[in-house]
Amino acid sequence: MSKSENEPKPLKSQTELWRYMDVARFLALIDQKELYLPRLQEFQNEDPWEGAASPSDPHFERDPEYMHRAAAHLTSSLPLVSCWHENETESVAMWKLYVSGREGVAIKTTVSSLIQLLSVGRELKLGRVVYRDINDFEYSPDIFVFEDGQRTGSTDILSIERNIIFRKNKGYAHEQEVRAVIYDTYCGRQAIFNTEQLHNLSALSLGHEPERRPGAKVPVDIAVLIHKIVVSPAFPSWAIKSLQKAVDAAFSPARPVEAKPSVLLDKPIRKNPADQVASAR
Repeated sequence: MSKSENEPKPLKSQTELWRYMDVARFLALIDQKELYLPRLQEFQNEDPWEGAASPSDPHFERDPEYMHRAAAHLTSSLPLVSCWHENETESVAMWKLYVSGREGVAIKTTVSSLIQLLSVGRELKLGRVVYRDINDFEYSPDIFVFEDGQRTGSTDILSIERNIIFRKNKGYAHEQEVRAVIYDTYCGRQAIFNTEQLHNLSALSLGHEPERRPGAKVPVDIAVLIHKIVVSPAFPSWAIKSLQKAVDAAFSPARPVEAKPSVLLDKPIRKNPADQVASAR
């Protein structure tokens, strides 16, 4: 496979992104008007390779124990991550993966909306996740491209971002993930290479455990974030009206988005063969 075939296509401003969640999490989002961004360590219960350094990385080969600890430091205290599923339509697989019961909600947004909301006063890195086997070390292509070759972040793309933060095991390729990454400080270089973090990295070589920081809530305008609301296929029809009341109240005074039933409940329409023949004449 050629290098050009390996490189992800540029994101576009209207690339559609989805987030699937239980009703409780959705109600908290629209009530508090805050988007929770976890640290990478919070994903490791489901994916133990999340944020792991590749054993075939030349730095890993020189000092594997230090690289393990450095990756642990990165995932536990530095980037704040928002994960989205890229798709034009809702996904059966995503409903099953991210909604634990019958009542779930999916919201749709776009790349441009995330950029508008998450780039205020900070550097935003936004790009598609690259899926590779953990032993397949190769510097990931420039995933931070946008329309006309413009980057979503600064031109200072760090190798640790390419090869740890925006990289996952091939077994998760079905997630079609687009990831938005910000830091507590203005940008990644400040977060990783400031004096305090360098001290923490130095402490790792002495066997100290990395500092664990909680995720953070980022205020968002839900009228900008949420373009579409879809309830899960098993969501009780009688409960949609009550959910809509909560949406109306949260969006006010902006125009609310209508909560719609899943199209996966639509039954296929079978045409009468005689009608098909008649329409062909």
